[in-house]
Amino acid sequence: MPTPGCRLRRLHSDRNERTRPTGAPQPEHVGSTTLRGDDRGQAIQIGAVLVFAILVVALALYQGVVVPAQNEEVEFDHSQEVERAMVDVRGELLRAGTTGEAGFASVPLGTELPARLIAQNPQNPGGTLETTDNRTVSVDADGFEAEALFDTAENRALEYRPNYAEYREAGTIQYEHTVVYHAFDDANVLLSGQRLLEDGRISLVALQGELRETGTGAASVEPVAGRLESTTVTDPIVELETGLDEADWQHLLEDEINADDALDADDVTVTDGVLVLALTGEYELEYAAIGVNRTPPGGDRASQPAESPGERSAFDVTWDEATIATEPGVEARQDGLFEYNASAALERTGSERLTLTAATDTGTDGAAITYAVGDTAVGTVDETDTTDGGIETTTTFDPDKEGTVFVFVAGGGTGDRLQLEVTDVPE
Repeated sequence: MPTPGCRLRRLHSDRNERTRPTGAPQPEHVGSTTLRGDDRGQAIQIGAVLVFAILVVALALYQGVVVPAQNEEVEFDHSQEVERAMVDVRGELLRAGTTGEAGFASVPLGTELPARLIAQNPQNPGGTLETTDNRTVSVDADGFEAEALFDTAENRALEYRPNYAEYREAGTIQYEHTVVYHAFDDANVLLSGQRLLEDGRISLVALQGELRETGTGAASVEPVAGRLESTTVTDPIVELETGLDEADWQHLLEDEINADDALDADDVTVTDGVLVLALTGEYELEYAAIGVNRTPPGGDRASQPAESPGERSAFDVTWDEATIATEPGVEARQDGLFEYNASAALERTGSERLTLTAATDTGTDGAAITYAVGDTAVGTVDETDTTDGGIETTTTFDPDKEGTVFVFVAGGGTGDRLQLEVTDVPE
């Protein structure tokens, strides 16, 4: 039974409820929905901070890991592009030395990094193409006076040095003594063969003049043929400064070592950066000065007297287009271009390689014929052949990808070129 006190408190509470105006604010209570709403607001703010922190960390990882890796890949691809360009430069230098005609090639000094929306790139990578300091050339032979043959002591190499941000072990790419190679800290990678010693002939192609181009654009290399001199030497000892080691040169000269009893591996040595070839027997020593973007000090080939001491009788060499047009997979077009379908040739002959025939104007025995391509990414050729008394000489073109390329032939102080469009190269 309720006590009088309880009844009094209930009556007082009922009176207060009846007297509170309609719409008056309700009293707050601990644990009400208002305080629970404040808790949810704090949770949303904390979640937003966490999401922002995750985005910052992800962006930092992208900038610090992904961007450098992608840029390194771009720089690596550019390094390979420069390798191909330097091989093309070599081809132009050798062609100028053989034919006497001026040439042209270019080297991409740098490349462009991909554009990014939410990350930053360093500046676009570049590089430097320059001739090296003069390198000593020495030929010692019975009864031979080097001064009578060499019109200058200038003989340089050509070097590309990159300035990459990420590909830091890129090394340098060098041309010296008819060879292109990639020089790394711990090894050299050969990118071409050699034409220094072939078939009883020593060919000294001397680069003369200074060249230095730095930046991200393309550097032009324009060989200017200088004087061409030749003589016969007996038991010569040839010494050349080199950046290659002994194993590299023995590999480059492997065909000569195997084919010539007068040359052993022990006759090819490198000591303190000097290549020594100790040869036995008679050799034709040929010296061609090549100016780099200028006329060599001894004058250009055109100014050379028609009859100079030691000069060989010249002959003309041109492509035999009528024979080339009959090769499997070849179609001669009216614009003078020859289209070569590699797959069609492969189906008919079992090989995708194309035989290219050149002809001399007179029957010449033992004359050196040289071949080169303007873009080695499209295809390559066997670089040399020797006439056997007939008028025909051949090389083999090996396609690598579709494209249009010039193929050059040279010999006897003259040369010719053939434009070839390569299509449908098998995978």
